Amino acid sequence: MSDQSMDSSRHSAEHSAERPTERVNRPPADARVYRGGDDGPVPDAEIPFVPRRGPIARRWDQLDPIDRAIATLMERFGVRTLRVSLGVVFIWFGGLKLVDMSPADELVRATVTWMPFELFFPILGVWEVAIGVFMLYRPTIRIAIFLLFLQMPGTALPLFLLPEVTFNSFPFGLTLEGQYIIKNLTLVAAALVVGGTARVRSVDGHRLM
Repeated sequence: MSDQSMDSSRHSAEHSAERPTERVNRPPADARVYRGGDDGPVPDAEIPFVPRRGPIARRWDQLDPIDRAIATLMERFGVRTLRVSLGVVFIWFGGLKLVDMSPADELVRATVTWMPFELFFPILGVWEVAIGVFMLYRPTIRIAIFLLFLQMPGTALPLFLLPEVTFNSFPFGLTLEGQYIIKNLTLVAAALVVGGTARVRSVDGHRLM
């Protein structure tokens, strides 16, 4: 080897030794990520959130186990809690219609003019109770979500048929009735989350979520 080559190699080694080592945040050994599949989530590799600056970053070594435990708890029970909550809400709201205690009766009466109210309102109550019951029983959530998405367009009709009732300043100023309707967007989003688990089994005991 020539003297020039040896000098070049020595210079490169010295330059590398002087270069500061960059810290790389690697995922913990038990980290997981889920990708979709016919059999549900599949553990692969996760790149967890790691704060890079600020007081939280300086204490992340102590906070990370707590953060992981809380996230694991929410992952374990979150979807199940959401599904049960949806079931309870629909059974409750539908039950109020069946016993003539629903505050939405006047709104429905003013919206539905193509069918006798005395016939339509109990049917709507039974429909909502059915959604709730099917939502509570995990193997029937497909039926619940199908019924829910058939109902949702009808719940939005007052926004178009009765704007004087649902808006006090169009298009953003909602009345109490308008807010009652717009909150259904949350129910739709929750149904999408629950429906996304229709083919998923939980890790513990292969039970349905």
